[in-house]
Amino acid sequence: QSVLWLTEGDVTADSLPLPVRFFVNLPWGVILLLCVAFTISLIHSALRCHAWQKENITNMSVKYAVDAFPEGICCYEDSGRILLKNRAMELFCRLITGESLRSGSDFHGRICRSNLLPGCEVQVAGEDQLLVVAGGKAFSVTKKPLKHGTETLNFLVAADISEEYHKTEELL
Repeated sequence: QSVLWLTEGDVTADSLPLPVRFFVNLPWGVILLLCVAFTISLIHSALRCHAWQKENITNMSVKYAVDAFPEGICCYEDSGRILLKNRAMELFCRLITGESLRSGSDFHGRICRSNLLPGCEVQVAGEDQLLVVAGGKAFSVTKKPLKHGTETLNFLVAADISEEYHKTEELL
């Protein structure tokens, strides 16, 4: 049997927990004042948190900034472990390999060996590659070493150079 409505005799002051008893016995004006003060305090805390996030660099702010670049960016260790990649590089990897970017060194090795999807062609080999994919898009892929303490990191950049490529093709 469930109780849908509580009547005056159902709940006694002794059956309520002590903190609830304290607030129930306060006048309505005091309860309303406490609610307004709590709401103002909550809004103030949220605004301070938002202001802090705007003034300080966080992991997510770095990720959002890197994802905003039109060029594909991937920073990885010699072992292939990816430290940083953006959305453009992930899309580029899927475009030319059909797979997700899981290892920086494996991905760069596939480009160097021209082990790509049909329709993707590496036109210039070496450290800087020129890739032309199905549909006529052209990409410049550059690998640069970065010294980080005693470790060397690899920085891979893929830039869409389709417009420049096609203008050069017209001239030739």
